[in-house]
Amino acid sequence: MQNKINPKLIGLLIKSVITILIIVVLYVMFQKVPEEQQTNLVPQSQIKDASYIFNVPNYDNILESEELKVEIDTKTLAFRVNDKRNNFIWKGVLEEEDNDINDTWNMFFNSAITLEFFDETGNVRRVYSSRDGEITVKNLDKKSLESTVNFKNIGATLDIVIELNNDKIDVRVKNIKEGNYKLLGMYIYPYLGASKGLTDGKFILADGVGALIDLSKKSTATAPLKMRIYGEDTGFKEVIPYSYFKNIKDSENYSLPLYGVLYKDNGLLAVIENGDVYSEINAYKSEIITPYNWIVNRFILRELHKKLLNKEGQGIIIPQDRMNNVNPHIRYLFANNSNEFSLLQMFVDEKKKNIEIKEGPKPIMKFDFLMSEAKKTSFGYKLIEMTTQSQFETIKNDLSEYIKDAVYVLVGYSKGGYSINSPRHVPFEKRAIIDPKKLSDFYMYTDYINVPKESKYVKKTMIAQNKLEQFMEYSGRYLLTPKKVINIASSEKSDFSKYGIGKFALGSVGKLLYSTNEYERSENLELYKKIMEIFDRPLVYGSNWYVVENSSMISDIPTEYSGYEVEDEILPVIPFVLRQFRQIFSKPVNLASNYKLQILKCIEYGINPTFYLTYQSSKELIDTPSMDLITTRYADWKDKIIESYKLMESAYKIIGNANITFRKEIFDNVYLVAYSNGKKIIFNYSDNSVKYKNIEVPSLSYAEYLEVEDYENSSENSRGN
Repeated sequence: MQNKINPKLIGLLIKSVITILIIVVLYVMFQKVPEEQQTNLVPQSQIKDASYIFNVPNYDNILESEELKVEIDTKTLAFRVNDKRNNFIWKGVLEEEDNDINDTWNMFFNSAITLEFFDETGNVRRVYSSRDGEITVKNLDKKSLESTVNFKNIGATLDIVIELNNDKIDVRVKNIKEGNYKLLGMYIYPYLGASKGLTDGKFILADGVGALIDLSKKSTATAPLKMRIYGEDTGFKEVIPYSYFKNIKDSENYSLPLYGVLYKDNGLLAVIENGDVYSEINAYKSEIITPYNWIVNRFILRELHKKLLNKEGQGIIIPQDRMNNVNPHIRYLFANNSNEFSLLQMFVDEKKKNIEIKEGPKPIMKFDFLMSEAKKTSFGYKLIEMTTQSQFETIKNDLSEYIKDAVYVLVGYSKGGYSINSPRHVPFEKRAIIDPKKLSDFYMYTDYINVPKESKYVKKTMIAQNKLEQFMEYSGRYLLTPKKVINIASSEKSDFSKYGIGKFALGSVGKLLYSTNEYERSENLELYKKIMEIFDRPLVYGSNWYVVENSSMISDIPTEYSGYEVEDEILPVIPFVLRQFRQIFSKPVNLASNYKLQILKCIEYGINPTFYLTYQSSKELIDTPSMDLITTRYADWKDKIIESYKLMESAYKIIGNANITFRKEIFDNVYLVAYSNGKKIIFNYSDNSVKYKNIEVPSLSYAEYLEVEDYENSSENSRGN
């Protein structure tokens, strides 16, 4: 009896052969260098076997200001900075070969510039200016040096300018030209600010609310911190069903283009002045791969991403076709007698020169009101009325008796409810809004970026596609192509104007920045700025730095950081900076697990609290796109709102508009904080009351510290019951 061949097996074999052929073809298409470009191509084996070189700097030129003396090796571009105010030395490169690390790390730390590229075998490789770069000085004077770096082994060249200006050094890279390999990334002076082993030092990060890495503490972390400035670019990520990861805590955004380094009171602040849209902060603590603490910004010249081959999700990793439009520029600011906050103040002072500031911080609350939502039924969608216009006015009048200054944002006022017509917001839902002309004093919430999947208005042509040609999503909602909705935003601005409405709150713009299959990340940022211009300095949701200039207020300031293992503690970097430019507001405190804790953080950090409210019980939102709004009924929150405002107002009488100048943990979750007006407050975030120098501080509360002796040195302290 003859064995029969299984038809399914034949089909599977054919499918496998086709898949392999597709992979081979795509590999040739994307990896192989065209024959006409191979003339000067250096074989991969030759790059791999290049000789190990370590250059001991020969500082043959000096740039000098009143504050700094910069010694430069013109043959390698190595430099060292002597802060003349205290004679502290900042080394730009590793100056002596270290036997505790391998040749690769020695070359990396010894280099001014390191380039990553995609070789002909599909591997990511590096070339180092200390070994592979030929340096030609083009211009040199007492304040600046301009040179060309030629990486002959890969055919890449670039120009680099080093310029001294008082207590600042600007490093600019321009005219980046590729050879036969696609460039992926660039590191500029990765050793600057580095140290070896446990030391009295700190790294300052803009992760979430802000974070600090304590270099004096031994870490259990096995991985470094790597965070993209302004958040991950979802345009290069494969779309995974939201249900797979909705219960996993998302990382916070890295919202400011900077990082800081402190050794005792000697400070270095690195500000990414250009190329921040394509930047990634890398922070390593001692014993994570090497015995060195080091932090650097990696400029992303290209992304690697998956190329899908079939519907099953199989694919290959390829480099982005077009190099990002990046002209890297880092400004290094040097400080003495500094701490975390005085170092950050240097960034603020620099940026204030070019950004208009209309008013300083003040005690103010923000209330977001959901007016209507839609619930799916067997016959379509049913309108769920959560807060009618008259109910909102009643609540607003009630709150005004207790709250002196407040901002009101209306959400879900569109026909059919919040989710149905997004990103359209006009016409109004008549069952919620009786007279739109009476809403001119309030902010109308709009979101043209991230919309519910339930929307009837969204067409496939409006949904952004990622580099894998998948429809893009964020938190189970569609991401739209900004260029497609610019016309909608313009049209709606005119529609709102007919009713005399001119105040707007823009959702998502300040936290979701991404590439699409059509537009790069920098192009979409320009479209974001156009949307903000259309709505004339709106209130913006999201704390990314690029929204500051074109906004009037900023909401959803985080109070937490991502909590990576390498990070040691919270440092309120984001509120410290942003509150000096705009009124800032928290995420809704009543949606947090412990609103009292959030209120206390708001008071300490200088963030104004937000409450998300409805007239009806949030139980009505079950089985709607807004079911995550667990507790929002005004009647349940009225007393807590009043209590929170009184607490905030009382604290403001002490703090005023002052900024934090000093912050120290005196017990577990208990902090002594000093402000620029000379006032000091103890904040108790613990579950127990505490006693510090005869000052009793209840749990989740604060108390003014009135003693005048040095608060950094104390022995009279005890924990209460």
